[in-house]
Amino acid sequence: MKPCQTLVVAAALSNGAMAAPTFGLAKTAFDATMGMISSVAAPFLPPPSNEEIERAQMGWRNDTMVVSRFLSTAETMSPQQLSSEASIALDAELDELTHKKVLDRKFTQGFGQDQVVLQANNVLEGQQTFQFVVDGLKDFKENGETMPPQEVSRKIRAINTDRCGQVLPSIDKYMTAAAGVLQQPEVPKAYRPTNC
Repeated sequence: MKPCQTLVVAAALSNGAMAAPTFGLAKTAFDATMGMISSVAAPFLPPPSNEEIERAQMGWRNDTMVVSRFLSTAETMSPQQLSSEASIALDAELDELTHKKVLDRKFTQGFGQDQVVLQANNVLEGQQTFQFVVDGLKDFKENGETMPPQEVSRKIRAINTDRCGQVLPSIDKYMTAAAGVLQQPEVPKAYRPTNC
């Protein structure tokens, strides 16, 4: 049966047009399935336009620059500056999620799923590598003024190990997928800190 024929039969079942007792279970199963589909599909948004994809790509890349700049220089900052600059880096890191959501609409939903991006998404969200960076920056923001220098160095190394090894390469996969859609001759990459 073709998909459009299936929908006609399914619609007839859901409207009770076929009242034969043999279809009672089918109608119940159909109603339950449609309920699940509508609850899953409720947050689905249409794919972004190419302009939205490019803005998200470049915005995300620029946010990685802010965070990388902080991680490159944090060990040389005064305690007050460390806390203040960590706040800026944390805001940029959280803003990265805004751009990621736009690209997720293109590459992780519906029939256009990109397997490479799905794997990158798993690294960022499923394995919580992105959250590790957020938590580290938040710690610097909240406790940077009282953090001893050796603790600052230890935390920077821990964040960079996670971010340089897993987070940034995963972001690069999003950048590559976006570049493919946009037919960019050069693929932008996430900015790395100098101490990666």
